Amino acid sequence: MARRHKDAPTSNAPTSDIAQIKPAVVAPSDSQADQENHLNESTQAVKRTVETWPITVIQHLKAEHINRDKAIDHIVRATRFEDFAALSIESTERLIRYTQNVLSQPAEKIPHLCWGHDTSDAYRRSFEGVRFLALADSGNTNIPQPIFQGDARWIFTATDGFTGSSGTPVTITWSFVPDGTSVPDGGSDANGDTTRASDLIAKLNAAYGGPTTTNDLTTAPWFEMFETSFNFWEATTGNIYIYEPNDDAAPMLDFDRGAIGTRGDVRIGGTRIDGNGGTLAFNYFPDAGDMVIDSADSTNLGVGQQATLRNVITHEHGHGLGLGHVCPINQTKLMEPFLSTAFIGPQFDDILTIQELYGDPLERQASNKNNNTALTARNLGELNTTFNASELSIANANDSDIFRFQLTQAKTLNLTVTPTNTPAYLEGSQNSNGSCSTGTLFDPQTRQDLILRVLDADGTTVIASSNAAQIGDAESILSLALRDTGQNYYIEVTGGGQNSGSVNNAQLYSLEIALEELNSIQINDFTITAEACSPANGAADPDELITVQVTVENNATETVENSNITLSGSANLNIIGSATQDLPSLLANSSTTVTYQFSLSGACGDTETISFQVNTDSNTAQTTHELTLGIEETFYTEDFNSTALNTIPSGYSESSALVAAKWRTVNATSPTGSNAVFAPGKTDSDSVNSAYLESPTINSIIAHTQLLFDHSYNTEESYDGGVLEISIDSGSSWQEWTAAGGTYTQYGYSETIALDVGNPLAGQSAWTGDSGGLVTTIAQFPPNTEGQNVQLRWHMSNDQQLQSAGWFIDNIRIIRPACCVITIPTLNLTAIDSIASEQDPADAAQFVITADSTPTSSLSISYTLAGTATSGSDFVALAGSATINAGESIATIPVTAITDANVEGDETLTLTLSPSVNYGINIASADITIKDLPFDAFRFENFGTESLNIADDADFDFDGVPNLIEYAFGLDPTNQDTPPFSLSVQQSEGTSLVLTYDEDTTLDDIEYIVETSPSLSPASWTIVGVTINSGIITDGLEAKTASVEISDQARFIRIRINRTAP
Repeated sequence: MARRHKDAPTSNAPTSDIAQIKPAVVAPSDSQADQENHLNESTQAVKRTVETWPITVIQHLKAEHINRDKAIDHIVRATRFEDFAALSIESTERLIRYTQNVLSQPAEKIPHLCWGHDTSDAYRRSFEGVRFLALADSGNTNIPQPIFQGDARWIFTATDGFTGSSGTPVTITWSFVPDGTSVPDGGSDANGDTTRASDLIAKLNAAYGGPTTTNDLTTAPWFEMFETSFNFWEATTGNIYIYEPNDDAAPMLDFDRGAIGTRGDVRIGGTRIDGNGGTLAFNYFPDAGDMVIDSADSTNLGVGQQATLRNVITHEHGHGLGLGHVCPINQTKLMEPFLSTAFIGPQFDDILTIQELYGDPLERQASNKNNNTALTARNLGELNTTFNASELSIANANDSDIFRFQLTQAKTLNLTVTPTNTPAYLEGSQNSNGSCSTGTLFDPQTRQDLILRVLDADGTTVIASSNAAQIGDAESILSLALRDTGQNYYIEVTGGGQNSGSVNNAQLYSLEIALEELNSIQINDFTITAEACSPANGAADPDELITVQVTVENNATETVENSNITLSGSANLNIIGSATQDLPSLLANSSTTVTYQFSLSGACGDTETISFQVNTDSNTAQTTHELTLGIEETFYTEDFNSTALNTIPSGYSESSALVAAKWRTVNATSPTGSNAVFAPGKTDSDSVNSAYLESPTINSIIAHTQLLFDHSYNTEESYDGGVLEISIDSGSSWQEWTAAGGTYTQYGYSETIALDVGNPLAGQSAWTGDSGGLVTTIAQFPPNTEGQNVQLRWHMSNDQQLQSAGWFIDNIRIIRPACCVITIPTLNLTAIDSIASEQDPADAAQFVITADSTPTSSLSISYTLAGTATSGSDFVALAGSATINAGESIATIPVTAITDANVEGDETLTLTLSPSVNYGINIASADITIKDLPFDAFRFENFGTESLNIADDADFDFDGVPNLIEYAFGLDPTNQDTPPFSLSVQQSEGTSLVLTYDEDTTLDDIEYIVETSPSLSPASWTIVGVTINSGIITDGLEAKTASVEISDQARFIRIRINRTAP
């Protein structure tokens, strides 16, 4: 890449396309590490090469070529003898002349060689060896091979002046040098001259016919081949090409800048380079861009060669725009090293690369040279049906494309951005010996994860967005109702994702806009109507329960039945109630309001996308909303308005080796119209310099914190510039912002500082060139700064040459998210039913957990169990945790007893809530009792752990009364007692038997049965004939009489106790 200083002529290096060039993609040059390896290996390689040469041959060559010893010594060091010996005499002479020419030029002027298919390996290796050794000797192996994605672009043109940063379109004028003008010949002249007189116009006239109007080259038949070639590049970029009919015949190697009415930015000439075969043409990189065509080569000027010449011109101007060669050679790319006529004009990879340098065709409109903001958005005008555009591009993660349009009537918008569907292909650099590398696989579909938004009239309010698709997939916004006419709507396309921080990031995409009649069903008026946090901030905060409303409209002329609406989002969306709600019947031209309650989990400052979709029998409508958790607050500001001129604010510090280049506060020259800090760059042209502006310490950075500052810079592009740096150790060490993990979301670095110019920032991306006025950079703090105290540093750095105006900075502010603090609920535990009975398991006991506030998402509460009761045997096992659902405040834990035959008595269960950061605890424990079966409890109370003679019909105390009878009548089963019965015969004649007893009404697990029998046989007992009368109940004992009529037969009476449970 050629560099230019204001007070120095341009010095540019040409590319040289030899024999048959083929269209190809721009490929990356060797990495710096590769270049260093080449240099480290050069000494041994030269030694091996020299050892192959016979001394007598070297002596003979020097005797035959007087005063060319230096060139011959270079050839001996650069080429293998067997390659040299294979050359013809003519090729040998040309190699010596070429070597002389190479050694007489600075490294940046050594031609970049390209070879034809029929060129022998020995010939190619000899010339490339000479070239590469010259570059290695200069320590500059990467000149003049721009890196893929554009290391060289136009800095200054006659029409634009300084052109701005990468991705900005330029206006390029072009002219033909008059015949006789001195043009370089690539070192092919037999006399050793490096220039010849141009004869291109005469040769073109002879081959294709001259102008029909004297001195008006636009009327020549061959003019359209040049015009068409420039039009190819104009159609794929935002560039404008203007033919300049004047050219002052200044020697081309003077590299005079283009001047309107004097000469073009790009000047075209021709002379004999090497005739048929070999070099077809060569072209200088920006800012010269001049083209020299081999006018003696019939490939260029032969009969029927118009298509070939058109591709030669188009390929050469690709170099003139800053593109290098790309590999492998497969006739798919214009910028491959060898010519192909398999196609005409730039191909996919050429387009991808050139748009990174100059933007896509929709970047430019009138005086606007980018469409990165609402103010400079590309105006699509009034749209009524469709608009489609392809081969647009997002250059990198900092780029954005914004399009503006208007409506004449309400419409439904369907919008899609689709990444290119071009499959992955091999891509690589040209090797140092002129051969092509095999390349590595490059996937153009996944350079950026595209994000799509529709913005309202203010250019900032998001109406709808789409960022759900995976990288490489299309993003769509469908069925979006736009009702307002006479206002601007904006479509914004941005990038990001997994490859956004790597190289080769331009993402080609297509844009499809379809406007239809307004959908019969629309979703509108998304509103937050209630917030759990107080005071309300109009936003959703992390885990805050909010209430929202949307309006569903029926714009049709008929009633809509059987419709529903569904709310959806990421896993962080916690909906209270059902996500899908049925809608009422919607009469024609009517609407209904739907209410949802939900919370969004995540960190303060996170962005969540939610969607509402209405489904009817015949229609679907959808709308999406981006909700940022919390609001933004300005944490720190510095506008320099309180700072005295020529000083810096209190707490700031500055340093600069050159005092005249230090940072200071200015006003009169400030582009902000108020005080700003300014680094003029150095004024000493003999020294490099770095000027630093350090901020005071900024405390406690949190996630999603952003730095914003307004700035304007005008420096020598790629040679002088500035970066932002950060320190987390009180200034002991500093890292460049992106190296520390920070990112730029708006107006990041514009270019890379060249490696070979001595700038301390060499090889780093920086703000360099012309910002085109005041811009605002937005930077996201590195993740590792969260919770840290930091300092910021603006670093302005210059090489040894003079630079332009300098760097202004103003309105530094730090913005961070602010969210309400969701207080955790406090819990109380009670046992509202403290008895669980084995006799009636359905009557469960209940623990109740009550929260003093409603959680916005499900609250899980752990607990532990203790007591004499055993989980799983005495009661149904418990889970160990309970949940209070979002929007509720109570959780119940039922305890169900298990009925068993174990004699164990009543048992206790204690439940204790476990502590958690998610809640507080006021009352932590509560108790319940597991009631044993009543008779089992009686036995446990009286018999304890004894196991003999404790059955129902056993007699533990051997008093003749079974245990169950003793239980029924309240006797002590461990001591001999008299049964509490009385039996009498009523009336003198003895006509009835009467049994008197007390029945314990508190015992509900037994029943008292009085029976009669005439014979005492087991089968004869019956309740038939027994009359029972109840008396007074005293202390739970009810007096009972049972009577049986007796006759002339014998009659017996008894009382039997029967267990009813279990």
